[in-house]
This record gives sequence, C-alpha cells and structure tokens, in this order.
Amino acid sequence: MKESLCICGGHVVWKKEPVKIKGKDFGELEVGRCDRCGAKFLHNKTMNMIEHKLKESQEGNIYEY
Repeated sequence: MKESLCICGGHVVWKKEPVKIKGKDFGELEVGRCDRCGAKFLHNKTMNMIEHKLKESQEGNIYEY
C-alpha cells in the first residue's frame, strides 16, 4: 500500500475497500483515506470509470447530494 500526503498534512493510506455511490455498488476499489482528517480519495482513472457508469445509468452528476 502506497502513502501520500493530504492537504491537512496527514498521511493518505491507499487500500481496497467497498465503494458505494448514489446507491450503486462499485465493488472493491482502491480508496485513499487520510489518517488525520478522514478525507477519502479516489484515483482519477477510478473516478472517470464511476462517472461513466453513472452517466450510462442516467444518474447524472455524482457531485450532487
């Protein structure tokens, strides 16, 4: 597992975990989680795949909550 830094100064640890967005299950994907502030991150390639699948299913913009 690789580590990187979050903007808060904490360490982001990447590991596989279940991802569910807008009620859709995307299975186990590599997710980064900051050990300091708890922020979650996805790789750009992973985010693009999720956006594409949501658009295909007519779910629209994933950033709307």
